[in-house]
Amino acid sequence: MWPMWSKLKYFDLPLLGAMALLLVIGLSLQYSISLSGQSLGLFYRQALFVGLGLVAYFIFSAYSFQHLAKFNRVLYPLLLLVLIVVLFFSRQVRGSAR
Repeated sequence: MWPMWSKLKYFDLPLLGAMALLLVIGLSLQYSISLSGQSLGLFYRQALFVGLGLVAYFIFSAYSFQHLAKFNRVLYPLLLLVLIVVLFFSRQVRGSAR
């Protein structure tokens, strides 16, 4: 049997359906807006990001996040440090500090 099939047994199909519906609606709106502006470049870029997002969704949905429990004592302080660095060493962009 295909090894990924066992990981897809607990796959969230309603979430995939809702996501697909929102993606189709969003891309169709983006396409109609791009047609009125005579340039499809923005639509193609958005479609590329949708494709990359779907690939990331399927990769992360196949990963068991229980494996991260082994690294929580290292990851939590590391992520707090990153947040503190961003708080003090970020630059202001369009009126908001990041």
